[in-house]
Amino acid sequence: MAEAYIDDGQTRRGYLREVQRLHPACRFEWRPITAAERAIIIGKVADANERQAIDIASALVASRVTKWNLTKPDGEPVNLQAAEVGRVVPALMLKVYRVLLGDNPPDADPDEQPTQEDGHKSDRELQALLEGRPSEDTQEGREGN
Repeated sequence: MAEAYIDDGQTRRGYLREVQRLHPACRFEWRPITAAERAIIIGKVADANERQAIDIASALVASRVTKWNLTKPDGEPVNLQAAEVGRVVPALMLKVYRVLLGDNPPDADPDEQPTQEDGHKSDRELQALLEGRPSEDTQEGREGN
């Protein structure tokens, strides 16, 4: 389910499917960035040379991904530190980066079955936000609502 609002401390789950002969599948959790944070990152990348841009992308992935299933050839986990993130296959690292920026959605996780209600709830939440009303999630548990 897509969410329209970013709460402080919120964590989302993502999945990127395997691309044979290029990179393995990746399951990860991340803390979303706000529009203001995105603008800062995009501005820094625009002013950077190619190496600096990759360093910024690696640092963002390292700082916003809280957990993932990537491993090194010896089976050890790839640590969420910019230097190690920068050594992940470029196509995969950049896919994670684009998800964090909100440019691309994660792939559908074959292990999760979305319900039809998830889509309707998301639509209702978006409509509520566009109309200036709190979303259903912020209404739950409040007396008098």
